[in-house]
Amino acid sequence: MAKRPYDLPPLSALASFEAAARHVSFKEASRELNVTPAAVSHQVKALEAELGQLLFHRKQRGVVLTEAGALLFVSLQRGFEEMADGVQRLKRAAHDAPVVIQATSAVSSLWLTSRLARFWKDHPDIQVTQHVMDKVEASDGVDLLINYGEMPANSQNCFPLFGDRIIALASPAVAEKYSVRNLEDFENVPLIHLNDNLLNWTSWQEWAERLGYQGSYRRGTFVDNYIVALHAAQDDIGFILGWEKLTRQLRKTGALVQVLEVSIEAPHIYYIETRNSSSEKVSKLRDWLLAEAKASPDFN
Repeated sequence: MAKRPYDLPPLSALASFEAAARHVSFKEASRELNVTPAAVSHQVKALEAELGQLLFHRKQRGVVLTEAGALLFVSLQRGFEEMADGVQRLKRAAHDAPVVIQATSAVSSLWLTSRLARFWKDHPDIQVTQHVMDKVEASDGVDLLINYGEMPANSQNCFPLFGDRIIALASPAVAEKYSVRNLEDFENVPLIHLNDNLLNWTSWQEWAERLGYQGSYRRGTFVDNYIVALHAAQDDIGFILGWEKLTRQLRKTGALVQVLEVSIEAPHIYYIETRNSSSEKVSKLRDWLLAEAKASPDFN
């Protein structure tokens, strides 16, 4: 059995004594502590035995603190007040701390940020901090993590957000210049590749093979960030693969266009993982985002 770090009697005995001393009654202390008077008496006797002196004078009509008991009572009250103050400070810190949510730059830019703006309007008392990182692992202090990948089976902390489809996109100028009509045409056009295996991103080759094309595509331009890749596509650098739902607004404004009426189902889904399940604020934001994804499945 591990030794107590301080040379103190058990906290249960100290709490029983403090309640009995404050009420000057074992019976009233037992009511407060939801135990029997005999249990309070036993704890006090054990404490007296450990200290080697009486803490109460037992009288026919009740108990009276001894000098030693009065000294211990004052010390305990001071200590319990400091403990209560520390607990309240921790509670206030937890109440004031922001909810930290981590997502990739793509999810943050194309889905999350606009929704957080609406969440803040509905819940102005809950602060939210975003960590934007293009990696799978959660940073220290993260409460919620939005991932793209295979959701862990039988996890009580992971919840599906949405699935998507993958399509080929380009700027209007690039689409007009190269006039791609089939998968073979992509062999001779500039392609933008995402150079990041950590994100489980589908490559051009994998995308084409899923659609039945067995040829090969040239290397083209490689970038390390999907938002950079989208900007490159809008700047007429080349063709890019995109999530159909996440790029809907870019297509709606005409910044990018779909170049072939073919698509594949994304091999993975977006899901949200709760890293701090004890916080009511974290649960509130998670449930709000899940409801938002369900209410707007196509992001119209």
